Amino acid sequence: MKQILGMMVTVAAFLMLSLDVQANEITSMQMDVVINEDGSVTVTETRQADMSEGTENYIVFNDSDMGEVEVSDFSVEGFTEEPDWDTDAELEEKAGRYGVLDTDEGTELVWGIGEYGEQTYVVNYTLENVVRNLEDGQSLYWNFDTFTGIPTESFVMEVTSDVPLDNEAIRFWGFGFEGDIVSVGDAIRWTAADTLTSGNDVVLLMHFPQGTYNTDVTGDGTLEEEAAAAMDGSIYDDGSLGAGWIAAIVGGIGAVIAAVLIFFTQYSSRQAKGGHVDSKPTIKRRNKGLETGTPPSVDDYAGISYVLMHQGMSYFEEIFQAYLMKWTDEGRITIEIHRRQGEKLSKGKPEIIIHDHAALKQRYSYTFKETVEHLDDEDLDTGYDALLWRMLIDAADEGGYIDEKQLRKWSKKHAKEVSTLADELEDYSKRWLEANGYFTFTEDKVWGIPVSIDAPTEKGEALIDQLAQYKNYLKTDYTRIYQDDHMYRSHMIWSVLVGEGDEVRKHLSKLTPDDNIAMHRGMMYYYYGPHLASDSWSKGLGQGGFQSSNSSAAASGGGAR
Repeated sequence: MKQILGMMVTVAAFLMLSLDVQANEITSMQMDVVINEDGSVTVTETRQADMSEGTENYIVFNDSDMGEVEVSDFSVEGFTEEPDWDTDAELEEKAGRYGVLDTDEGTELVWGIGEYGEQTYVVNYTLENVVRNLEDGQSLYWNFDTFTGIPTESFVMEVTSDVPLDNEAIRFWGFGFEGDIVSVGDAIRWTAADTLTSGNDVVLLMHFPQGTYNTDVTGDGTLEEEAAAAMDGSIYDDGSLGAGWIAAIVGGIGAVIAAVLIFFTQYSSRQAKGGHVDSKPTIKRRNKGLETGTPPSVDDYAGISYVLMHQGMSYFEEIFQAYLMKWTDEGRITIEIHRRQGEKLSKGKPEIIIHDHAALKQRYSYTFKETVEHLDDEDLDTGYDALLWRMLIDAADEGGYIDEKQLRKWSKKHAKEVSTLADELEDYSKRWLEANGYFTFTEDKVWGIPVSIDAPTEKGEALIDQLAQYKNYLKTDYTRIYQDDHMYRSHMIWSVLVGEGDEVRKHLSKLTPDDNIAMHRGMMYYYYGPHLASDSWSKGLGQGGFQSSNSSAAASGGGAR
């Protein structure tokens, strides 16, 4: 009953907040996917949309999600290619034109919205190297979500190939939303039952016999292992409420709107009375225009992660990257970057070297997996970083080396255990903050429903404001990071923690040794080594089915702006 009430409260609140909002909408999306002989796929998206804001549509392909997949042959039917796309151009200037943007994160396919109102866009592109060879067959495993940044009322995917897909040896699944995926003749048709939004994915998994497609791309594991990882915790079999239940619940929303309003009023009042932490927008407003060039004097980054996550600054992945930088400072690890002649630093392959690995490994009587399994037995007494460090020890070979391939393979294999560790992050942080006098965490009740009261002390309020003001300091001028030879390492770590890591990386990528920055090479390697290692680790986790509410991992997508 409480779960149903919770859903009604959420839906009611959403409806009330959305009454006067006008937004773009895709009324119909037909996605035709053709699997080619070489293992690439040609995609044609026919979008019927009702556009009311923004100047351009875009599809994002982040390098962190692509692996060996590459996007090519982009076009929009009836549109003219614009080689030098200007994102700041006006609506009229972008009309009837399309282009490609290369960003630090990857590639964006963009095209003009044109006039507001009903529009039809026919978008074409090719994804190379999508089909991979596994140990006992071939696999296509890809998230085709390029559109759910815009609510999509109707979605149909049609998958075809020169190879008939009605072969009993070919298996297929769809993940990310409720609907039907069936074989129709020699094609596969996947239809969504409800409107798709940013909370959905469009993950297609297909398995083929060996030699079906002429591809040289290889992946780890077997077909069954991949299928099991894909199904673990997915919407494919998550036991969620069916459409009938949802319709019944939504149908009763009108009868409980008044109760919802009263509930929220009492809920908010109870939190305010208890001194509950201010919202992210409130914190941002009260610190507008205020700056501090001094980051917090805290070494336990996981300890303050609750505050960082509350302000939307950093999550599990960024905290791991910050620890990699810290361990580099402490001389515990070295991260080398291997790249071909002329290759950009951002495209290099990281290799972590753990110093004194053999001696360190002898200190542990449990594997990382066994250690994580004990987290449910008792609260974590050691520092959270000790578990992240244990993870590295476990991932290394006998010589203490973890190359890019091994890092991804290990994280993929242990994604479930790492998910458990990530879920522990907020609980650990709350214990740390309370033990160190930053917060008190109590609970009240409204209508028998628990109300969390996370109340910062004076010390806690000072930490919250310091983080917000330090973020402002970095955003004002990123050159401040390296103006002090003795502080640039600390600034780089904290730039990641306060959510400015990507912007700092963009800034660094534009610098050259000709800028007369004496520490240029050291700076670049200090940042990019941990960044690339963390990125490879995240890719492996994603392939293994990593899931956590404390994660910032995001899939490729798109929308309008």
